Amino acid sequence: MLSIAVTGAASPVGAAIVRGLSSRPDLTVIAVDAQRGDADADWLVGDVRDPDFARRVCSSDVVVHAEVVRRSPSRADRATRPVLRAAQALLTAAAGMTTQHVLVLSSAQVYGASPDHPVPMPEDQPLLQFSDDPVIDELLELEALSARQRAVSSAPRVTVLRPAVLVAPGLETLLSRYFDAPRLLVPRDGRPCWQFCHVDDLASAVAAVIEHKVDGPVTVACDGWLETVDIERLTGARRLELPVGLAFSTAERLHRLGVTSAPASELAYTLHPWVVDASRLRAIGWSPSLDNEAALRALLSEERGRGIRRRDAAIGAAGATVAVIGTAALVRAARRRSS
Repeated sequence: MLSIAVTGAASPVGAAIVRGLSSRPDLTVIAVDAQRGDADADWLVGDVRDPDFARRVCSSDVVVHAEVVRRSPSRADRATRPVLRAAQALLTAAAGMTTQHVLVLSSAQVYGASPDHPVPMPEDQPLLQFSDDPVIDELLELEALSARQRAVSSAPRVTVLRPAVLVAPGLETLLSRYFDAPRLLVPRDGRPCWQFCHVDDLASAVAAVIEHKVDGPVTVACDGWLETVDIERLTGARRLELPVGLAFSTAERLHRLGVTSAPASELAYTLHPWVVDASRLRAIGWSPSLDNEAALRALLSEERGRGIRRRDAAIGAAGATVAVIGTAALVRAARRRSS
């Protein structure tokens, strides 16, 4: 019987992983977070960035670092990079303990989004070299940290999980902000492709990786992808087509003025494809329980259930761009009618 510690267990993603692993009779699951959550498990409460506490966590056979890198309005969080600091503490502690396997949650966003990307991308697609987005930059640092650990030693085994857009109750992502905008921002001469990963499927992927002792990078996603016409059909929203250059320049001005905390580079993930192929997981028998359409419906249901319409910096680069350009278009139309 393996003992597994899951950090970030009070979050929607960590709690789902705890639930998924706890259903296995051959596993003992320990939920870890700075505060106790709702997950039905043995709890270890503390800050994993503390070396002494990290060593307590790494007395488990397997450690799943399930904290999500989020866009935070807090300057302190942006400066200290809490998820990265926690990963450093855990990997350092695990190297001196009996931990056999460490799983680190990253994102398929580390590949970047580009009109030149193959659809889908292979798992060995080169990662971004740098990013002006603090979220992506922290993810790239997580990847580099994990790669250095694997290069230094084969013990413990280190696996990096790269899910597509995560769908989880209570989890805000760039896509949930995108769908909160009044219109769908679409590039005039582009091909956005949408791919999701429901948190329950991420949990089953974690179990499969542990069972089959998979190391290195692993992508996790629904099979295939959705096109813009599918998004329009499922959301009922209308598109706003813009030249890519205009969309990026508008988003850059809004970020510079402090209207949105998201840099213009966030737009790339809503305008260009970043679809992945979860071939390593499929090779060990894993398959997602939800397809992209079902995952999107779950996301939309969650957003509508909360009834929140963001009108501040949290709306994101795409939403702010749509709002500003859409308002300008209405003003111009009104002036034409009155002239």
